[in-house]
Amino acid sequence: LQYPAAPSSLPGPPLVPVPISIPEPAPQELEDARRAIGALPIEKLLLEDEDNDTILHIYAAKGLRAHTLAAAERMKPLRRLDAKEHRGKTPLLVAVTARQAAIVHDLLQAGADVNAVDNKGQSALHLAATYGYAQVLQVILSLGFPLDLEMKDFEGHTPLHCAVLAHNTLLRDRGSQALTEEQHRELQHQSRELESCIHLLVQTGASIYSRDVKSNKTVLHYTVQDGNVSLLRYFLELNTFKSKDFVNNK
Repeated sequence: LQYPAAPSSLPGPPLVPVPISIPEPAPQELEDARRAIGALPIEKLLLEDEDNDTILHIYAAKGLRAHTLAAAERMKPLRRLDAKEHRGKTPLLVAVTARQAAIVHDLLQAGADVNAVDNKGQSALHLAATYGYAQVLQVILSLGFPLDLEMKDFEGHTPLHCAVLAHNTLLRDRGSQALTEEQHRELQHQSRELESCIHLLVQTGASIYSRDVKSNKTVLHYTVQDGNVSLLRYFLELNTFKSKDFVNNK
């Protein structure tokens, strides 16, 4: 399934998050998947491979929406909806990493823990922000589940920190190597997606005053240290940031 990317233009008018309309799974596909999953014995349903992946992890990674939903329906009563593989990722986190917006939607609606974290302390918000998956992030933010926008991973970063740092890295990559036209277009697309993630997080209430644990820096510090002029202008032009306290933070 393809969803239009959230619009982005930094600096510029802030983006207001709106719910994404996720179509229902194809009825026949879902019926077939439920029949197939329903026929599995519990032992096979709960079986883990050498990487501790369950079938729910595998279906989510492969983008098999109907099978993922059918498996989630069976595994929820068994309390295995948030089972973790060897990197600590739940099926929801695998779906986020695989950029499967519809499956992320289905798993959350089925009861997956939206604030679950992996072995690096990264939640679904952290992962979507880091990879610049704006559609996935918009799905997570639009469903109305309780979210901790200020949750910090084991590096001490909030999801907003992650998006800004990823944008800085992309900026360095664009300036440090000779790029083909195709590579340049791809990096531009990734940049717009990350900007959309930043818009979405700020508009939803992510604090720009949050400091990371290790260096005590805010997003403004990050943009200055890497010379990210577009993000710096964006942050400074927001009314919230029209204060000497923010600009003079050390």
